[in-house]
Amino acid sequence: AGPAGVAAQVARSTVPAGSPGCIVASFVRPVLFSAFGINVYSYGVMVAAALGVAFKVFAGELQRARIKLDEINCFFVFLVGFGIGSKAHLALSAVGAGEELSWKSFDLRTGHSFIGSQVGAVLAMLVYIKRNGVGILPFLDVLLPCCMLGHVIGKGGCFLSGDGCYGPPADPQRVPWAMSFPNALVPTQEPVHPTPIYESICSFIVFAAARGVFPLPPVNEGDEPEPEAAPKFPVAGRRTALVLVLYGFGRVVVEQFRRHPPINLFGGLTEYQFLALVLLLVGAAIEGWSRLQASRGPSAPEAEGKARAKKTD
Repeated sequence: AGPAGVAAQVARSTVPAGSPGCIVASFVRPVLFSAFGINVYSYGVMVAAALGVAFKVFAGELQRARIKLDEINCFFVFLVGFGIGSKAHLALSAVGAGEELSWKSFDLRTGHSFIGSQVGAVLAMLVYIKRNGVGILPFLDVLLPCCMLGHVIGKGGCFLSGDGCYGPPADPQRVPWAMSFPNALVPTQEPVHPTPIYESICSFIVFAAARGVFPLPPVNEGDEPEPEAAPKFPVAGRRTALVLVLYGFGRVVVEQFRRHPPINLFGGLTEYQFLALVLLLVGAAIEGWSRLQASRGPSAPEAEGKARAKKTD
């Protein structure tokens, strides 16, 4: 729902304003600070931090995975796909909801869809790595956990600006962490679920699980990537599968604390629950394929790489 729709839903809440025990998040405001007459926005700062931190980790993971790509080029390709995918998804959602589109709908300064941005970014990156001869699954094994890390920080921007993606009204007696956002971009005096925090926690769990279950070995300073060497993942694709399954499951659960309406076409699921289920099923399919590949033994290039490595020992 847009800001007006979210505000209307809050206004219809049966939870009384100023309920005892409610956390009043007065620090949540769209403008973080002003300097020399220029406003610095909470959301923009957090998105910039998300991209910076995620790509710092991404550069290190590329090296550990022995994937030879220019991380600066990757950053700009990702950024283009991110912007296009995010706005395209929001535009399609708006058309599906019967809303009118305007050029404001494509303003990059407001309104982003995480799922749309990641689909757009991944598609752009796949075109780029195809031209550089890099395998799809080994690359996604590196990229997707970093996307989750970026989401952890990016949702902090949604929370700090109070952009209206908080959840339904909550009774502070039952939900002690319920919050009101009087100074937010979409303000509410009602205690509501701080859903962006839920999403950040879920994405951090996905990021930590992917790196913990399928860690990459450290690389000594000065080591150069060796494209012909054996892959550093036990089986390519399993990290990708884990990220998609865990994120899909988590998003289905978290959507219960969002305000997106159920859609009959999707069997009563919200649009994002449906997309999350698709991601979950894709992840399960990749996991099945990866296990099948593992049962057949190493592929010819992998075996050749291992043989070369053994000869040089």
